Amino acid sequence: MEAAVAVEKDSSVIVRWAPYFAVLWLLYVMNSIFAWFSFSVILRVIAVTGVVAASFMMEKHEVTKERRWIVILTFLYFLWAFLKMDQIFAYLSVAMTFVPFMFIVFWPSELLLRTYNVFRKVVIFFAIGSTIITALSYVGITARIPHFQMGPQSALHDNRGDFYNVYGIFPELNGEGFFFNRACGMMEEPGHFSIVLGLVYLIDRYTQRKINPAIIIGAIFTFSSTFFLILFFTEFWNFITHWRKTLLYFVCSVVLCIIGYKALPQDMQDMVYYLAYERNMEQVVEAYDSSGSLNEALDERANDLGKSVYDHLSFEERLVGGEGDRNIVLSDYRGFIVNMGYIGLFLVIFISLATLVGAPVLLKISLFLSLMMIMLHRAWLFYEPFPYFMSFWACSLFKYHIKS
Repeated sequence: MEAAVAVEKDSSVIVRWAPYFAVLWLLYVMNSIFAWFSFSVILRVIAVTGVVAASFMMEKHEVTKERRWIVILTFLYFLWAFLKMDQIFAYLSVAMTFVPFMFIVFWPSELLLRTYNVFRKVVIFFAIGSTIITALSYVGITARIPHFQMGPQSALHDNRGDFYNVYGIFPELNGEGFFFNRACGMMEEPGHFSIVLGLVYLIDRYTQRKINPAIIIGAIFTFSSTFFLILFFTEFWNFITHWRKTLLYFVCSVVLCIIGYKALPQDMQDMVYYLAYERNMEQVVEAYDSSGSLNEALDERANDLGKSVYDHLSFEERLVGGEGDRNIVLSDYRGFIVNMGYIGLFLVIFISLATLVGAPVLLKISLFLSLMMIMLHRAWLFYEPFPYFMSFWACSLFKYHIKS
């Protein structure tokens, strides 16, 4: 009897720690700073072991038809990714990436909520810390703060000679031509952190949470339009249902932004305009206007090698992919096709759509547009389950919020 009680007690402890294991796993598959160190593999093993052990030990699981389809499709993509690997460590990496996701999908909604609460606190913590570091860099104080340098974490950054100054656990991306620092949070790039902040904002709005100011301020300091596009996709539903109140807030926000922008010195205005529009959007918009071709617009985020490789692939090669090269820069869906083929692309699309089943139409629209935007300019994020896990999370938490 005492042994049985001890086992039950140990099991409950592991289940109580399940949200932390899940968040640690997610931070790894997001390729956050927690995945950049040599000892990170230990954290990854702990996270995966904890998720799997807790999944077996918890008494209840939420097994629905919709969730079964998510797992089935994810398993098919897992097998496809497994076939693309040719080294034992790559096999293990793919398994440690996707197996926990397939377990977490069947977790009860209450546990998914607890997990999100932990993740949200982590995101807010990094939003605050990264904002402070970025703001201090503008007045030249960060040079006096103890920090260390880390090398690039992606082929793109490696090719450009970029590096990181890391202040504690807050990375700051630097390199030739970097004349204005931007908040990275815990991610490789400010744009990646902007996506994370945007998806947290989306979930908070649909579950009627109070938006933490650190999320908005952190997003502003990323100087990435991604967050504000997700914000627009999210507030679209709010405008439809509460258009009078929303219109008032929108007009007031626009007026305050214009006043704040005009109050800046001219050189600061030019810098803000460059970071907010010219740096990424202007060339894309002009390319699309002049050619009318989506690919021409997306070419602004591709290099000549990437475009050449994609253009010369046969249909059979595009079907199966596997033509990846570290020097290829193709940020959109074409890069995903080069690596994973049409088969891989369709599988992640089907998984993403499966996560939306049962959600209200407006939430589906918000998430679909957000996921599509990610695929169009940072498709490599779909190599890991992060984008559609966030979509699954959003829909599950919304349903749980409505029922409770």
